[in-house]
Amino acid sequence: MNVIKRDGRMEPFDEDKMKGSIKKAMIDAQLFVEEQADEINDMAAEVLVEIGSDDVDVSELRNKILEVLEEKKPPAAAAWREFDGKYKAN
Repeated sequence: MNVIKRDGRMEPFDEDKMKGSIKKAMIDAQLFVEEQADEINDMAAEVLVEIGSDDVDVSELRNKILEVLEEKKPPAAAAWREFDGKYKAN
């Protein structure tokens, strides 16, 4: 699977990068503890199942991750959105 970036470039999907993003959102929401690695892996797997095997637009990938976070860890989803708001404002 490839990820279609905002500028149209394609790059190979990196599951570790997605897991890192989920972990960062949980850290920002003060929810992360090391024992949650399995939970992060499960959330990442759920995102992959929802996406399937086709190429995915980066915004679609982001939205799927947020859907899973909203269901499993709402404060982490809020932290992600807050970070996005700051990033997009700059």
